[in-house]
Amino acid sequence: MFETVDQAETSEEVPRSTGVWGVFCCGLLFYVSSFCLPAIFVGKTSDCSSCGALYLGWQCALIALTSPFTFTVGSVNPLVFAFIGLFFADRVPRFRAFLAAAIVPCLLLSVIFTGQGELHVGFYAWLAGILLMIGPDLCKVIARVVTFIINWG
Repeated sequence: MFETVDQAETSEEVPRSTGVWGVFCCGLLFYVSSFCLPAIFVGKTSDCSSCGALYLGWQCALIALTSPFTFTVGSVNPLVFAFIGLFFADRVPRFRAFLAAAIVPCLLLSVIFTGQGELHVGFYAWLAGILLMIGPDLCKVIARVVTFIINWG
């Protein structure tokens, strides 16, 4: 029923289950809808409760692409777009797993850098969508690393 690490290493053409497709599509729905939702409120101070700006997800993505931290925070969405393309093309599953592993530190830095503002539903939908999409491939990477550590020691 479930593929093992050995099957994933020996065969590049392991068919995906409907559960993987369902989790991916649910994540894709969250991810796409997050660009239309309010994501972060920035600029609220103690002396001015009505000052500041509420940014939608697409505005946050645009700002992240043009920020000085583009290499880390701004690279999340391009990496996710590449992951989505490789998922639908059903090509190079090992590179797709590498992309999933590369997205995680960028997500962590994104959470750290956006902690300055008041987070809204769009940010959480964006984060949940990405984690749902990369989850199955990320689990394969973790299983390979754990297997390597167990066999090494």
